[in-house]
Amino acid sequence: FVKDSSATFMCDGKSWVNMKGEDGKDGKGSKGAPGDEGSSCTVKKVTKKKSTGYVLACGKDVVDTLWNGKNGDNGDNGDDGVGCKVASDKDGVVTLVCGEGKDADTTKLYKAVCDNNPYDPTEKFCYEGLLVDYCDGKTYNPTREFCDNRDNQIYKMVKIDYQVWMAENLNINSNFKDKKGNEIVNNICAGGNYNEGFVGDCEKYGRAYLWSAAMDSAGIYVKDGNGKGCGDGTECNIEEPVRGICPEGWHLPSNKEWQTLFDAVGGENIAARKLKSSDGWENGKNGTDDYGFNVLPVGQSMNFPNLGLLGVALGAEALFWSTSLAADDICSETDDCESLRNSTVFHSDFNVAEKAFLEPGPRNFLLSVRCVQDAAN
Repeated sequence: FVKDSSATFMCDGKSWVNMKGEDGKDGKGSKGAPGDEGSSCTVKKVTKKKSTGYVLACGKDVVDTLWNGKNGDNGDNGDDGVGCKVASDKDGVVTLVCGEGKDADTTKLYKAVCDNNPYDPTEKFCYEGLLVDYCDGKTYNPTREFCDNRDNQIYKMVKIDYQVWMAENLNINSNFKDKKGNEIVNNICAGGNYNEGFVGDCEKYGRAYLWSAAMDSAGIYVKDGNGKGCGDGTECNIEEPVRGICPEGWHLPSNKEWQTLFDAVGGENIAARKLKSSDGWENGKNGTDDYGFNVLPVGQSMNFPNLGLLGVALGAEALFWSTSLAADDICSETDDCESLRNSTVFHSDFNVAEKAFLEPGPRNFLLSVRCVQDAAN
């Protein structure tokens, strides 16, 4: 019951009902005598034992009495809780163990936060708000470096115009053993002359690869890749892009992609000066390395059946494989164009020290590899 200044209301379970009666309609015929005065209604709070309620009375008549409900029974006690203890607290991870034996639950709480997101610092690291996977336990700058998960080497990378290139030579060892257990050598450490016992430096110069290895002709890294079966003395129709020996998400550049790079730095006539390293080149023909591409003068290596591996021109030139077939107009009449693949060349020679260009590269040469990132990445 609710009473305001002018009326009393009762809730009937669905709506509020005004307890004040409405005026009756005028009677028909002659005017009747005035009726008796109506009785007012009141609401009074009452207490009975431990219960309280409200009585609605109109005049001397009690219309209704409403009693407040009783408290419900207490619920059953819950199961006993289990004790928890800190099992370890190191490397930013707190490990809690609750319970004992086979029923114990283990929970890890991470103290480390990256851009307001907690993370496990034993599995990832935070770099400027980005969560990044370790590279065999090592951290790196993911905006300028990437991890090759095949052998956990970290490579520098650089964006030039819209292309992203490796900023150092590939260094994965792709030598393998055939079914008879014989080692198949398809790459060597670049920067050496093996005929003279001068071993190259893989850490500094990366490796030099046969064209078949660069294309992953044996399907070592991609079982049915676009370069499968493309080796020395074979014909193959290449569908670009070719991942070849490159890490996942990267591929071997084509002539068109090399030319796009040259154009982006001002054209092939000055591309060598812009892209070569700032030291190490003969005749003082160092580059300015304006973009951090860092072409090193590793020379070139050749594999001759009678002479073995030869390394020449260390300090004087650098050559990189392209997937494209050498164009007919740059093959001489004595050349077998099908046996040639284009390579990108940087020289220290006075006449061509600033120019980068494409020329035929025999497939038995071992040249450096620079990979370019797939467009989707």
